[in-house]
Amino acid sequence: QGAVSEAALDLTGCDYSGKDLSGAVLSGADMARARFPGAVLRGAEVSRTRAEAADFSGVDFSSANMYSSSWAGAKLRDAEFDNAILTNATFGKDREGNWADLKGAHFEGALLSQSDLRRLCANPTLDQDTRLYELGC
Repeated sequence: QGAVSEAALDLTGCDYSGKDLSGAVLSGADMARARFPGAVLRGAEVSRTRAEAADFSGVDFSSANMYSSSWAGAKLRDAEFDNAILTNATFGKDREGNWADLKGAHFEGALLSQSDLRRLCANPTLDQDTRLYELGC
């Protein structure tokens, strides 16, 4: 007996601006170009998601499970990642070469391995204070 596979959840281009999705299960979702500005995803399950070029500005990801998710080129300005599981999550460049925008984002207590931290610290959009005092880059 094999494990049950995740259902394909296509949220490409969808708009969830300002919605409270606390505790939602969105694992494995394709959220490319989706809009979530100001949404609350506190404690949500968003592992193994793909959110290339999506807008998550000001989103509260506190205590969310974001394991092995890809946020290439996503807008994540002022997002809160406090106590989130970010193991193997990536915040790099999209196909057009745009970095995930992490200006004003916070990572207090987020779970990151050393290799995850090195990749995250390579992102030039991080605020200097966040880089030094929250992540120790």
